[in-house]
Amino acid sequence: MKRIVSWLFVVNALLIIVMVWFAIGNRLATDHAVEQPPDFDVPVQEVFRDDVILTMLMPYINSAVTGRYGTQNSYALQTAPYAILGITQPDPKMQHTFEVKVNVQPYANAHVTVGEDILTFEVSPGRIYLKEFLHVKDYPLPKHLQ
Repeated sequence: MKRIVSWLFVVNALLIIVMVWFAIGNRLATDHAVEQPPDFDVPVQEVFRDDVILTMLMPYINSAVTGRYGTQNSYALQTAPYAILGITQPDPKMQHTFEVKVNVQPYANAHVTVGEDILTFEVSPGRIYLKEFLHVKDYPLPKHLQ
């Protein structure tokens, strides 16, 4: 009888040791696990991408629009880029050079639109320049802004 009790005690001790070993190993594995990034909604990412590009281009857009419309004494001219019309890579050999076409509608005061323009920028590392300024349309100014 002592032999059976001794044998059960040894088996029980071995089972406890194995269970503790697996518990510690599993805990270590989960502590060092790399979290997977959340699944991102693609349309949201596209909006963020467009916002980042427009934010980067905003000083160049403002400069181009001010050059076209000039500075007005009676109102402050501002631009609101409404859409990126396209992004292309004109020469596949130049991997980091892109053309970005943007539609802007400069406005004054409480969003009184004064025109519509399409601007094409060439963007490459360390360089952004206005490649084309296409004036699409003028809108008449109200009398109080003339």
